[in-house]
Amino acid sequence: MEKDKEPQMDINNENYYSKEADMEYMSASQFKGFMKCEARQKAILTGEYVPEETTALLQGRLLETLLLEPDKIEQFRNENPELFSQKGANKGDLKSEFKKVQEMADRAKQDNFFMSYLGDPFSTLYQYPVTGEIAGIKFKGLLDIYQPQSCIVDLKGIKDFQPIWDNSINKKLNFIEYWGYHTQLAVYQWLVKQNTEKILPVFIAGITKETVSDIGIFSIPQEILDYQLSVIGELAPRYQKIKDGEIEPVRCECCDYCKTTKELNTVVNLF
Repeated sequence: MEKDKEPQMDINNENYYSKEADMEYMSASQFKGFMKCEARQKAILTGEYVPEETTALLQGRLLETLLLEPDKIEQFRNENPELFSQKGANKGDLKSEFKKVQEMADRAKQDNFFMSYLGDPFSTLYQYPVTGEIAGIKFKGLLDIYQPQSCIVDLKGIKDFQPIWDNSINKKLNFIEYWGYHTQLAVYQWLVKQNTEKILPVFIAGITKETVSDIGIFSIPQEILDYQLSVIGELAPRYQKIKDGEIEPVRCECCDYCKTTKELNTVVNLF
């Protein structure tokens, strides 16, 4: 008699970032985490290691709220009071390190072409959860901007648009490759295809954090997305086995987690 399958967890905006959802589903961020250091990502999933929430992450959430869901700014304020001044003449105003995000949003709103890729509340779905499978592994994704009839867009606030040096390969990469945005959007495109049978083009809507913010809409060629999908399909089964405790993760010995948990057992001779 065939064993009944456990019911699949339904992913929504409320539970998307829950531990239960992270354990049941792989995501692009998890996948990229495993690629950098398997041990660190496994420790994050089990709760053994909790990385510090960075200012950049909070800035990104604020930018998404200001541009995509401005009606939720009060909710954002209540959920993140530490971003706002709590006393004095500036009470209620954004703290200095987050005022730049407001400037970035204001700059974007000045450009009609840029804003057209962010869609509108009538035909666009914001922060849209989607699930599916890659290489038999359950994946989840949260799409910043999903225009069902035309495209998938991810909103990014970044330092600048200049190439970035990658020590692991001793060369410069464009910012999309360096930060793995092509991997993220390959996942999103594939999950949408599974649910709709449509292959939609994907774009990055970027705004820089420079003194004078730059803006740009960047496309990713389909052959790049297809290649990244093949890489995901090759590695995801291994990462799932690590999540399930079937195999031990490899330590990179370079990241913050590996440095914190490092145990010496030998003397290093530098000469």
